Amino acid sequence: MNTIPSTGEAWPALEQKVDSLVEALIAKNNLPGMTIAVTKEEKLILLKAYSYALVDGTRKLPMKPCHRSLFGSACKPLVTGAAAFQLMKSKNIDPKSTRLYGPKGFFGGIFDADIDIGIKAHAPESAKWKEWYEKITIQHLLDHKAGFIGSGNVKGAAQMFGVSEDQLTYEQVHRHFLRTTQLYYEPGTAHPKYMPGTQEEFDPYSNQGFGLWTILIPKMSGKSYLDYVREDYLKPMKLLNAVQPGRVNPDSCDAWGHKYDADKKLEALPFMDYKLGLAAGGFRASAETLARLMVELDKKYTTEELDSMGWFNESKRKLGHTGGLGGGTAYVTMFPKGNISSPNVDLSEVHVAILTNIGTKGKDLVSLAEKIALAVPPANVPATFDIWKNGKSDCSCEYVRRGVPANQYQQVFNEAFESGYRLEWIDGYTDDGKVHFNVIFRTNDPAIAWASHHNMTGTTYQQNFDKYRDQGFWLEHVDSYAVGNEVRYAAIWTKSNNAYTAYHGKTQADHQEAFDSLTSQGWKPKVISVASVQGKLFYTALYTKEAIGNFEARSFLTPSEYQTKFDQNTANGRYLHYLNSYVHEGKPRFTAIWASLPKVSGFKANHGLTGDKFQTIWEDALSADFRTQAITGYEDAGNVRFAAYWTK
Repeated sequence: MNTIPSTGEAWPALEQKVDSLVEALIAKNNLPGMTIAVTKEEKLILLKAYSYALVDGTRKLPMKPCHRSLFGSACKPLVTGAAAFQLMKSKNIDPKSTRLYGPKGFFGGIFDADIDIGIKAHAPESAKWKEWYEKITIQHLLDHKAGFIGSGNVKGAAQMFGVSEDQLTYEQVHRHFLRTTQLYYEPGTAHPKYMPGTQEEFDPYSNQGFGLWTILIPKMSGKSYLDYVREDYLKPMKLLNAVQPGRVNPDSCDAWGHKYDADKKLEALPFMDYKLGLAAGGFRASAETLARLMVELDKKYTTEELDSMGWFNESKRKLGHTGGLGGGTAYVTMFPKGNISSPNVDLSEVHVAILTNIGTKGKDLVSLAEKIALAVPPANVPATFDIWKNGKSDCSCEYVRRGVPANQYQQVFNEAFESGYRLEWIDGYTDDGKVHFNVIFRTNDPAIAWASHHNMTGTTYQQNFDKYRDQGFWLEHVDSYAVGNEVRYAAIWTKSNNAYTAYHGKTQADHQEAFDSLTSQGWKPKVISVASVQGKLFYTALYTKEAIGNFEARSFLTPSEYQTKFDQNTANGRYLHYLNSYVHEGKPRFTAIWASLPKVSGFKANHGLTGDKFQTIWEDALSADFRTQAITGYEDAGNVRFAAYWTK
């Protein structure tokens, strides 16, 4: 029996062996959590998550197979190296003969002055550096054989060029690196055994070399590094949303990183952005996603081609790479076709991906992966067994942002769209006279066409309403909110032939008349949004033919009245179908629809929440497999509060 919690799917004989191995390692190293994926001949035969995505004192949230963790430098062969190889192949660029520096180099001499400064600073040891730099090829970067080692100094570069770290470019990081860092050996040759003047073993590994793809990919493709990776590498494999840059604001699929405190207890780390470090290792993914990447690459390229993307060719019988960053450690390994391991076991086309959400010893993950791979042949997994085909590996991630200032919202929207999300909810509210938004995004899978606009006047909203209706779009959601002395609108449309009708900007009396008329004709309310401007109420509503059973709709409830109605409807078997809020004459009001259909297996709701309290409840709810259906903000006695509800 498992001594730690775990979820997922696997062939039973393999699962039993892997579970015992993982339990032992988690106990030995006090790991918070782990995800593992194993494939054989392009089929997913094990997908498991163990222990916890978050350990925060006594609060523990379970790890799930969809959870992403930072995979550090394992991104070098799986993302950066593979995307670079694909791009160079499409542009007929030969990495082995294309040199980087010097007047005829790929960089066009832009770093030559920095190289000269570095040579002068390190004389006389630097006598051959000019010649050496001009020998560095693109392939040397991928193979960690360029002659320079280590990482760039972001703080030092920012000081050198008089900019903040947020404004720093990778070109400036590299210029600082060239001016201040040693070139240790002739590019492409055997590296020294020891660091100069010491008995410390020499490590040729270079994050700086891989970081240069931040500059190289734009020069080759005309797109930024991240845009090319997303649009041209990940999106065709349907992995756009599955691989995400490290970021401050996580979604429901992001596991927390951890560290050990002074007492060797687990401590959760804050989420961070990894903008300049993306190419060398700043992404998040699940083990299942890393396994999918290995399968896709193995189908497309030869072992020799794969080896040139930044893998470590271990003992000439497997490809592997570790990764560690900011509370995450990874190991990925591929056994090429025809591989026979040292105990004379056929491991052909077995791939293993392991992720933990804490910094731990990479060699322990290497050992675990080796044992897992050796457990595959004796498990006798049938050729028909494939978790990918039964749909049990599908992941949908929820990305909620609350309190986004109006002047930052478009940037948040653009980033979410480019990351493969679809907007499902938007709520506008005022905080100290300034407009803010609460939004719910989800993975756009299966992909559907959609559109959204905000800050629309009534006229602009009507124009967009007519345009999208004529193009076959359905009004999915609409929200009205006050901006000064005007009502503004935000709306979401999706491609659909669902029947709907809507209106906006009506008085309370006109709304009631329209509500009575439409509901008598079989229309059901989906949205009733109210905005208060100069003491007057303006109603915006959306109706569909969706079967919602018996329902009750209210649009002028005080917080206490809302709670009373909530309790009454719950007792009568009705649950929230819609929730919104607004402020009228300085007091918060709620508009809500309760309905008996569709049936839900779980339901929870809260109002009067601070931002921090909402965040904790959201994390707990999503961990328990709830989905956020609405989040609305309002001012109450000078403070911002939030109301929300969840279903499953």
